[in-house]
Amino acid sequence: ASTKKPMLHQAQELIEGARQSDYGDKLTNFSQIAMLWQATLAHKLPAGVNITPEDVAVCMMQVKIARLAKSPDHKDSIMDVAGYAGCYSILQDERVEGMELPGAIIDPRG
Repeated sequence: ASTKKPMLHQAQELIEGARQSDYGDKLTNFSQIAMLWQATLAHKLPAGVNITPEDVAVCMMQVKIARLAKSPDHKDSIMDVAGYAGCYSILQDERVEGMELPGAIIDPRG
């Protein structure tokens, strides 16, 4: 019998372990990415339309899904889709918990 952990468990360990220590809280990190994307795409977005941290997670999943369309057996991309889905859930949890964002980082959902 294999002792290898299921892929979803590995993805959870990554987002709660190594990635957490590398990038910090999901709401902070994904909000910062959303702000950067907002600035980059501002001239293309209608007034009042904001990119959210959840948008970042969904778009990153789509990047990995596009890669899987080309290389369907690429295990890292499969793991990354699961990881970004887990990040999406954590983003929502951190928002509900009232996590404060540092400095000029904003949560576009308020």
